[in-house]
Amino acid sequence: MQQSKRIKTNAAVVNDYCGYVPETNGQVEEVPMGKLLGKVNQTNFFENFVLRRKPLKIIEGPVNGVALDKFSSDSIVDYLGYDGKLQVERKHESGYGLGYEREKMSLEELLAKFNSGDLDYYLTTQYKDEEEEKVEEDEWEDEGEENSENGGIENDPDQDSSEEEEQEIKNVDFPDSDLDSIDLNNLQDDYVDSDEESYVSSKKISDLLQPPLTNLFKNQKHKSNSNPNFPLIPDILSFLIPQQINLWIGANGKKKNLLQAEGDAVPRYPDLMPGKPDFGLGRFVPQNGLSSGLHHDHSDNLYILLQGWKRFTLIAPSEAQSLRTVGEIYRIYKTGIIDYNHPGWSHVADDGSVIEKTTTDEEEAKKPIGNHTPPSFSQIPPVFLHLDEIDDDEMRENLTAIAQDRFPEILNLPKLEVWLSPGEMLYLPAGWFHEVTSYGFDPRGTTESTSSEVHIALNYWFAPPNGETIDKPYRDDYWKEDFEELLELI
Repeated sequence: MQQSKRIKTNAAVVNDYCGYVPETNGQVEEVPMGKLLGKVNQTNFFENFVLRRKPLKIIEGPVNGVALDKFSSDSIVDYLGYDGKLQVERKHESGYGLGYEREKMSLEELLAKFNSGDLDYYLTTQYKDEEEEKVEEDEWEDEGEENSENGGIENDPDQDSSEEEEQEIKNVDFPDSDLDSIDLNNLQDDYVDSDEESYVSSKKISDLLQPPLTNLFKNQKHKSNSNPNFPLIPDILSFLIPQQINLWIGANGKKKNLLQAEGDAVPRYPDLMPGKPDFGLGRFVPQNGLSSGLHHDHSDNLYILLQGWKRFTLIAPSEAQSLRTVGEIYRIYKTGIIDYNHPGWSHVADDGSVIEKTTTDEEEAKKPIGNHTPPSFSQIPPVFLHLDEIDDDEMRENLTAIAQDRFPEILNLPKLEVWLSPGEMLYLPAGWFHEVTSYGFDPRGTTESTSSEVHIALNYWFAPPNGETIDKPYRDDYWKEDFEELLELI
């Protein structure tokens, strides 16, 4: 296990990022997936994009072992075979990720709601709360007691105290991370040997393959080149270490526009609220898209679009101090990882691993923070990224005036844009700010829209590389050893 490193608090932000930064607004470079396979192509991909921290759109996908037809809204329930309850968000202010309580339902129930016309739900990253963890542990302990009574091996009487001590050292909570794209709470630094091997194995697998993907691990040992099973590591990024794989599912149609009054033919202004920090705009974006809000993640991401359409608006990590983040930025690493001084936040290293807690005062860390939006989110409403799409001149002029007065930086920073259609992918290095607008239809009209209003995306999350070569992408074996332990469980 890594030694804990002590960080000294500095008044000035340390910005070590030296990766790719666009000079002007533009489009993300794109490459066919076939040109990223093979040793030479893999090396070029690593050196020109991964090492440079440069986003890349990958066309002619998806990756080997991920089939669009199996992940379609018509087939996904049967393919995944997961009937457990999932945590599902309700949309709020035209977006998601705002910290509101989630509802629990099965994947089949979620898709049934979409099919009935109820589009106000979104499946994102899954998180286990303390109550769920306790139920699972109790269930395992009950089974263990039964086995012991029937001649099983008795537990070590010293086991509980030693495990508690180890948990105190090992578990660092991220109170705000339940809105992040990857569940940081479930990324463990080490694997411990204990009599709870079965429970630990199951939990570790579900931490990597998040519900409802969890059952896909069962056939990993039986895959073949002619009939590949679901890949734990996509072949185009075989040199990186995966941390988590999750599934996002939402829906939205083109019938309703929040800027259009009931019965009106002409769009109108929303009810602007000057007294609110976001002027009451929330996550509104034009053309009835569903917005993620502008934020960054702490892992490299391979975003695979399986159904629907997505637009990403990207801003480099070097511009973080201009983006009004919820948290106070402490440091921007060379890899793009952004560290914070923030109640409840834990300092991280350049590869995303946890170093130490910022706040030693437990009571301070427990205080509620606004609407629980994590420190990595920008407080700038996403509509200001898309003012050119507002076709009402007066409305656009008014919103532009607000941006010039309150958020002038967002109008001048260089941005990249990328659209994804089904089967296309985006490699996004850690730390890149991005606002994702999701559509169940193609608002550009460039491709034929399906009758379904559902959009589905698969996310692979990787430890950000801090090494210099494809043969040694990480300076140490910190993440590699963790993943090898997990493979042994599978």
